[in-house]
Amino acid sequence: MPKFLFIGQDNLLAHRGDLDISFVPTGKAYTPDAPRYPKASLLFQLPRVLYALYSGKYEAAIIPATDKSINYGDSLSQRCIRQLFHATSQSQTLSHFSRNLVSSHTKILILDRYDSPEIQTKQALFTHAESYWKLNLIKDLLPDSSFKVHSLPCWVYQPESFTTRPPLSWADRDIDLFCAFSVNSEAKKTALEWTKRFLTKNIKIFIADSPLSSTDFHEHMARSKIVLSPEGIGYHCFRHYQAMMHGAVPLVSMPNRIVTDLAHGKNSLLYENHEDSFRKTFSGALHDGTKLQALAIKCRECWEQHHSPSAVGDKLVAYMMNHSTQ
Repeated sequence: MPKFLFIGQDNLLAHRGDLDISFVPTGKAYTPDAPRYPKASLLFQLPRVLYALYSGKYEAAIIPATDKSINYGDSLSQRCIRQLFHATSQSQTLSHFSRNLVSSHTKILILDRYDSPEIQTKQALFTHAESYWKLNLIKDLLPDSSFKVHSLPCWVYQPESFTTRPPLSWADRDIDLFCAFSVNSEAKKTALEWTKRFLTKNIKIFIADSPLSSTDFHEHMARSKIVLSPEGIGYHCFRHYQAMMHGAVPLVSMPNRIVTDLAHGKNSLLYENHEDSFRKTFSGALHDGTKLQALAIKCRECWEQHHSPSAVGDKLVAYMMNHSTQ
């Protein structure tokens, strides 16, 4: 049975009973509705993790990218570990020493979900990573290096209360457009303004005036046909894929240089960043209800096949297994 080491917030391989998985949680997950794991200090686990990583015990190891400038409310020990690792990986001498220690038997993959397009090149070189998986990947910024860079799909979990519930039938959906987000980008600000101009028309629009509870957020989204999801700080927002999960269609601003599998009419509705395109895209989708319903079914399939935690985990395993023989 293949042995894999997975260090991170979400165990994307939890469903793989055919693999011997050593999962080391790094702290509280910021992925919405993610499972909670027993809290353990990464500081005390670090020696065991490093030994396992460098001993060649595993066929593959999946580790998170670290950026000391990002703080998601981690504990003091986690922040210290992140800064220590970041500083260590900047040293050319230690980097060379580390690369000589890493077993060629172990393929190392780095997962980077930061909003910033920056690739942590020195960390990849320090760990002798075989590949680097980046969420907000810009093709123009690919480094000329020894490791391969791939686009990392975003994943979202189903809330526990929805795991046994199929998506609401199309006839029972009473919200044409669902809009609930914090306005942290110009794209969101303008999209919200454009949306409010439809309020005088015979269109059922829900705009959250204040933050919704997780339960209300999902219940309203499950009743919606279209979910407004403009670009925020990073292009790939959980909301795009939560909409898909609920069998709704995400209405998203077109990407600018970012690598994405969002495709207009196939798994989303994409509009150019001006009001005329937004109006035509939204109105046109509502005008043809049959076509919109068919698109919503494709969106749900896209989440199941590409953006559920198990789908992303399977993609990484397939990559590792294919490259372990090369």
